[in-house]
Amino acid sequence: MKKRSLCVAWLSVILAAAMPRAPHADSYGTELPFVIGVGARASGMGLAYTSLKGDPAVQYFNPALLADIKWKQFQFFRTVLFDSKSLYHTVSYTHPTLNYGTLGISILRLDISGIEERDDNNQLLSSDLKNSQTRILLGYAKNVHSGFSAGFNLKIDNQSFGELSGSGVGIDVGLASSQQIKNTRFIKELREGLAIQNIIEPSVKLDQEKVSDPMRVVFGVSALSEFDKVSFITSIDLVNPRYSPFSFRFGEEITILDRFFLRAGIDDTTPTFGLGAAYRMLTVDYAFRDEDLGSNHRISLSVSFGLSTDETREKARRELEEEINAEINRKMDSIEQEQITSSIEKADRFFVQKDYENAIGSYEIVLYWDPENEHARDRLVKAKYNISLNKGLAFMKEADCLQAIYHFRQALMSIPGDSTAASHIRACEQRLSESRDQALLIDQLLRKGIDLYAYQRFSDALLAFEEILKIQPTNILAQEYRQKAQVNIANVKQRLTLRSRTLASKEEYYEAIKALEQALMYVPNDQMIMSEIEILRQKHKEALAEAQSKEQQKIPRKPDTVEREKPHVDLAAMETRYKRGMDYFEAGDFDRATRSLLELWTIDPDFHDVSNILTKAYLLVGMQFYSQEQYDKAIESWEKALKIEPNNIKAKRFLMKTKGEIEKLGGVSNE
Repeated sequence: MKKRSLCVAWLSVILAAAMPRAPHADSYGTELPFVIGVGARASGMGLAYTSLKGDPAVQYFNPALLADIKWKQFQFFRTVLFDSKSLYHTVSYTHPTLNYGTLGISILRLDISGIEERDDNNQLLSSDLKNSQTRILLGYAKNVHSGFSAGFNLKIDNQSFGELSGSGVGIDVGLASSQQIKNTRFIKELREGLAIQNIIEPSVKLDQEKVSDPMRVVFGVSALSEFDKVSFITSIDLVNPRYSPFSFRFGEEITILDRFFLRAGIDDTTPTFGLGAAYRMLTVDYAFRDEDLGSNHRISLSVSFGLSTDETREKARRELEEEINAEINRKMDSIEQEQITSSIEKADRFFVQKDYENAIGSYEIVLYWDPENEHARDRLVKAKYNISLNKGLAFMKEADCLQAIYHFRQALMSIPGDSTAASHIRACEQRLSESRDQALLIDQLLRKGIDLYAYQRFSDALLAFEEILKIQPTNILAQEYRQKAQVNIANVKQRLTLRSRTLASKEEYYEAIKALEQALMYVPNDQMIMSEIEILRQKHKEALAEAQSKEQQKIPRKPDTVEREKPHVDLAAMETRYKRGMDYFEAGDFDRATRSLLELWTIDPDFHDVSNILTKAYLLVGMQFYSQEQYDKAIESWEKALKIEPNNIKAKRFLMKTKGEIEKLGGVSNE
């Protein structure tokens, strides 16, 4: 019968790893070599790792800590145990997901070569017998509540020794919690962890006897402190193995500039030390342990890649915001286009039927939605021209040349230089000059002019006084009133021009254009005013294009940081409320969506894209009310939009026009 004996190196490994680390009289059972752990950072901190976060090594110590992993990461760990033929190495990978927790896989392996094989007579049969032990950890963890996570490992053990091999399965479970500490000068975070390793003990049978890895219960606490550009982590673990005495672990880590790390710790009675450095997505760690059987050096390399969960969440949030913005824009464009199309069709129908009054109303609605619509602007001018021309012809037919001249001049104000209106004016003036009763005619014109002047219709009054002076140039009363009318017209022009320029300086171009158009009623064909109107229309067009461009090319926000956090504000609750509001938007429930986001805006107007989305939502709701002729509700929605975004061009334009329509209706909204 053959027997196998080990060389000194193998015996050393048995003493240091496969057996209890410290021989106590009341110790029972064995501990597999995997108690060495995973990762040089953990080793440098005395293996006090049950409540810490940061790298894939946490899966081994407490699977619940996987939930705090932010990046996809690989970690490679390696150490030589007292002899070049005894190698312990691990590889770990973590894969966090946005909504479904974090997955982890770790492979731990001990390889020993150069073991002597002898027979019963102690004759050497082989000097290269090999032993290998492998453990595979398949882990999962998830945040089950704010600051609280749970996880588990399924572990698969395998050992091969020469021609013998065996396998076993076990399970670890873990819990972890964390609290942000506010209003303290030093401690910023406290963390706790509880791990029950081998709650189902893996057993491996090589020959006749099974060898189990006994259960261990580990409780750990850690604290993060910050001082300017230096931070400290203090960690303590209490370990209660099933068959071995209670033990204590302590670790300390100092981080400088978020890049360099100094570590020290105590694993029961064994001192440990460590160093580390990080550059971008790469971290290198080193640990040193002073064992009874000699010193031990441990090295690990961690590589992070891809987007972090925070960045992924931020990206998903931005994409959702863009999707909702696009949907709101689509609905707004649809309502606008429906209003424009239906109003143009109606207006053109009225125009063809020569129902110019109704055509004007419909064309004005088109310009309400689309101020730059050339077709509506051109047809509106022609409709006003035709109304004035037809009225002038009607009065001319009735031999009322005074009224006829007034309306022909109105036609000329619509289309300056029109030969038809001009010829009719000349014809009427000829008739007036040939009139036998000029005194009566002058008296009628004077009464009419004074009445118009009293009603502050200075331009119309001026026309009447000028007609008098054409018939009787020396009429003193007409001269006086003509001068007063001209002064008043100049004052009105100056006031409206100044108002327009003030509005333009605030980039309120639509209102500025309206002020100049009002001035143009007093001074028809004023080239300066007409030129300014064209300039303002171009600026208004550019402002609309720029606003749309900014919306489409909005710079993505960076993930929120704790620096933006405000006192007494629960950011987690705000995130939940924001998500709920966005869900309402996706479902088309704009009422609930706006109410939910308005609560957020009241707390923090800069939270994510809440201001922009809320403004657009109120614009859309107002447009929907307007299309239903519920003008009061439309105005209320647009006023809410302006409360959030005071310089919103569309809201101002819609509000101004709708209030004007209500005034035309006598202050009544069609509710």
